[in-house]
Amino acid sequence: MTIEKVKGFRDIFAPQSLKREKIRRILEEKAKLFGFMPVETPTMEYDEVLKGNNEGDEAVSDRFRLKDKGNRELGLRFEFTVQLARIFKEFPNIKLPWRRYQFGSVFRDEPLRPDRYREFSQFDVDILGDASIKADAECIAFAKSVLDELKIKCEIKVNNRKLLNSILEKANITKNSQQVLREIDKLDKIPQREVEQNLRKIISADSVKKIFLFLGKDLDYFVKNGFQGADEIQELEKLGKIYGFKINFSPTLMRGFSYYTGNVWEVWSKDKNASLAGGGRYDNKVGKYIGRQIPAVGISF
Repeated sequence: MTIEKVKGFRDIFAPQSLKREKIRRILEEKAKLFGFMPVETPTMEYDEVLKGNNEGDEAVSDRFRLKDKGNRELGLRFEFTVQLARIFKEFPNIKLPWRRYQFGSVFRDEPLRPDRYREFSQFDVDILGDASIKADAECIAFAKSVLDELKIKCEIKVNNRKLLNSILEKANITKNSQQVLREIDKLDKIPQREVEQNLRKIISADSVKKIFLFLGKDLDYFVKNGFQGADEIQELEKLGKIYGFKINFSPTLMRGFSYYTGNVWEVWSKDKNASLAGGGRYDNKVGKYIGRQIPAVGISF
């Protein structure tokens, strides 16, 4: 028997462990300054809670699954957000708006890549029960303040899921919309020519042409022509000037396919060529077990 750690997991020693401790301390201090309060949740949930109706999402399909001695289907959390629906089912009288933050390990049974682990630390802030774009802005302002403290330069890429749906509608795409969005999401990974070829297999050549025509437009075009969601990005842009951050409109940005309902964003490091944080508005998830909509928005490091 070989005595070694499980593949995809790691031991962390000083000085890296000290750096991680410092980053966590900065995240928690900033979160409290922004009015977020700490929450802790179980590492394990019933598998039914974890999968929800989101099994099409990659993170959900990569969840760790197991059984206890009672043969119950269980799993390890792959993020914190999915647990919120269960929390509101068990504690439906939580006073809204609720501003919470959480730090801890999450787990994903995904292929191994350099600097990608099957257990990693995540830090979330969420605002539940506030439908205003101001709540979106506060989540991004929190992230910007953390990265300023760490002296990390970043770019904040923003899109809106309503806008993406509106683009598909204007391009006369009524079927296979999720498949189309998945192909568009590949634009930062493979050449545009390949994406166009893939799209022609599921929609007409005319619709492909219209999609790329729209994706080349700026935000003003979408606002002036009444595309849904464009006004929400514009409002976030205006609030950013008040909160001290600048957004860059990115019409191909997707985030989780079954989650988001409004503005979505990624905080991007040009130096590392990597995403440092991401999030958005997910108004249809938190209240699903209690039969009501609870507006929700958050960002995750």
